[in-house]
Amino acid sequence: MTKISQLYEITKQALRAIDDPQLNEFLELLPPETCRERDLPTRTLPVCDYLLKSDLTCSATTRPVIDAFLEGVHGFAWDQTYTAEDFGEDFLQRYGWVELVGERGYYYSTKLLISFLVIGPHNTYPPHRHVADENYLPLAGNALCMKGRKNGANYILRPPGSIVHHPSRVWHSVRSDDQPLIVLAFWRWGNLTEKSDTGKP
Repeated sequence: MTKISQLYEITKQALRAIDDPQLNEFLELLPPETCRERDLPTRTLPVCDYLLKSDLTCSATTRPVIDAFLEGVHGFAWDQTYTAEDFGEDFLQRYGWVELVGERGYYYSTKLLISFLVIGPHNTYPPHRHVADENYLPLAGNALCMKGRKNGANYILRPPGSIVHHPSRVWHSVRSDDQPLIVLAFWRWGNLTEKSDTGKP
């Protein structure tokens, strides 16, 4: 078993243990068991260094996923959607993702995207929206989530193991506190490789 295939199996076990009705709708779209892992080029990002320097807060359900993720963190195909023109260079230094399932992922699918989204300490993923229907599952760290894009809107704490739903085209944002945040993001419907709308021309 490769580190990716181990991570995939452990992740699926954890997701099924959560048994959330909304999450289960996404899991019905998982690739068939015959789907083979693809070989993707390794790439690392500055945000990876934060993960190995921090004592991450997890739940009992998400801990095995985090342990498997950290074991291979520098050997994954890391990527970023945005540029410095979108959110600034400081944001990029503390942001990145690994697509586990999807058109660019280790397990190919045109119906479902599952990615590990990592936000470094004291960083805010600014308000954005997309056509895809989305669920967030915080795995480690404290996810401070907001729906809407008004200044002063409240960020609500979502602990590891909770489910956060972002319906299609709804503005949302997430920020970290003094430790990195690792979120499992699920997309369905629409273009699963589209760049989110940031409100900028």
